[in-house]
Amino acid sequence: MAAECLEKEDGVKVSVTTLRRWLLQAGLLDRRRKRPLHRRRRTRREHLGALVQMDGSFHDWFEGRRGWATLMVMIDDATGMVTARFYEKESWASASDSFQRYARRHGLPRGLYVDQHSIYRPDGEPTDANLLDNCRPETQFGRAMRELDVELILARSPQAKGRVERMNGTLQDRLVKAMRRAKISDLESGEPIPGRHVLADFNARFAVAAVGAEDWHRPLSRPGTWRASCRSRNRAWWPRTGRCVGGIASCNCRVRRPNSFAAVSV
Repeated sequence: MAAECLEKEDGVKVSVTTLRRWLLQAGLLDRRRKRPLHRRRRTRREHLGALVQMDGSFHDWFEGRRGWATLMVMIDDATGMVTARFYEKESWASASDSFQRYARRHGLPRGLYVDQHSIYRPDGEPTDANLLDNCRPETQFGRAMRELDVELILARSPQAKGRVERMNGTLQDRLVKAMRRAKISDLESGEPIPGRHVLADFNARFAVAAVGAEDWHRPLSRPGTWRASCRSRNRAWWPRTGRCVGGIASCNCRVRRPNSFAAVSV
């Protein structure tokens, strides 16, 4: 554009490359190309419990001493406070158990930020019941969150939930080394104290005070709230015999709770 203006307004015709070289030599042009800002770090929520990010990190946590495992990590968006627990894999059982333990200790958060895993994102088409009720399809986990009045937010990219993604990388370094020193080799007999120390130390050093003084966690209204919310129309979560009703058909069923062993629970 500068070359065009010189030719049009001053009658000086010069090539773009020559003009650029002159401007660089005179220090009037920056060599670096300005790239558009792709993403901007989101501002923290103002209150503790306003939003919690949750993610499962499948990793070689034991450095070959056993198979890979999943660490379900939950981090408060306002303060950066971290809780985590080990499971064999990321599934409905591990996600529900991890959230249940968090809710019993801290209360129900107002919102839960997760990824596009099939546990949280429905893949099927709307059912007849969805169309009649004029509602979107939802997974069993999503239905439980709706009944608990917890907003389930699906991230569109890993960068969108960057706090928990960065925490996964930090724990893959610090926690792996702590378990190596403690000679922890399996989930079943893993001593939780080293993991507790890692997360407790991290929270003490890096957690920040929320802008708002009020805690937005909501207590469970009654002990059976979670159990009632985790029942589905076609299957029951708790390890008990129940009556499952789906459409016009009904049946008695027993659902066994999957095994999940924790080496870290803070």
